Amino acid sequence: MTAAPGLAARRAGRRGAEVLAGSAVLLALVAAAVLAPLLTHWDPTAVDLPHQHESGSAAHLLGTDHLGRDVLARVLYAGRTDLVVALGVTVASAVLGAGLGALCGWLRGPLPAVVLRLVDVVAAFPFLVLVLAVLAVTGPGLGGVLIAIPATGWVSYTRLCRTEVLVLREQGFVDAHRVLGLGGGRILLRHVLPHALGPCLVYSTTDFTGNLVLIAAVSYFGAGVQPPAPEWGAMIAEGQHYLDRGWLPLVAATAAVVVAGLGASLLGDGLAHRLATPAAGDRG
Repeated sequence: MTAAPGLAARRAGRRGAEVLAGSAVLLALVAAAVLAPLLTHWDPTAVDLPHQHESGSAAHLLGTDHLGRDVLARVLYAGRTDLVVALGVTVASAVLGAGLGALCGWLRGPLPAVVLRLVDVVAAFPFLVLVLAVLAVTGPGLGGVLIAIPATGWVSYTRLCRTEVLVLREQGFVDAHRVLGLGGGRILLRHVLPHALGPCLVYSTTDFTGNLVLIAAVSYFGAGVQPPAPEWGAMIAEGQHYLDRGWLPLVAATAAVVVAGLGASLLGDGLAHRLATPAAGDRG
């Protein structure tokens, strides 16, 4: 009987540590990207052919690439693009998907039926295939990425939010608010939706990681951010061609993607445990 509270406390401590560690990693990456002009004086796009493929030194901490560009500067400035775009498309997907899911779970009639059929159609195709199809229409570049990912990534948020709203709609507190004279829209926005967004928040951390990798992947294949703009996926594609002359560009860009994904995963795991098991901890 006395071990349960201690076990619950230890589990809560681990969850808090995961959230703290994930947040620290992501904040460190964001800070490095924002403070890039202070951390390096090199222009990430400046070509310096006489100094290509240099190893790490006091002048170039991570060396230079095949065009003599400073690798550290390119990694830092690429973080601005990758992190901001990944966050932007994740937020756009979440807002669109959760909004449609809330309406489908709360309303009855033709609108939910139409949206759910659209969800089934989009979900029937592999996500990457749909993204590439949209990019084929919009053309390569950052604009196409910003359109393609939210246009296909909203489906999971719609399903999650709809399921939560369907459950919450039948709870007693909703009936109590109706008895008090509150309108349906006010009940949904102020009392149901805040409780329904928990799973969407947890999923968004995983979605952020997937979007980050996807942005790097499409740039790796030449359909995303276009050169000479620094971008982690493009740096990986360039670095693998010159691996025999210098491994730092490839490893630095790959490490940046892995660390960002690790931070988001730790944050997501911590949030999932905290949101999924508070009641169990109370019963212990």
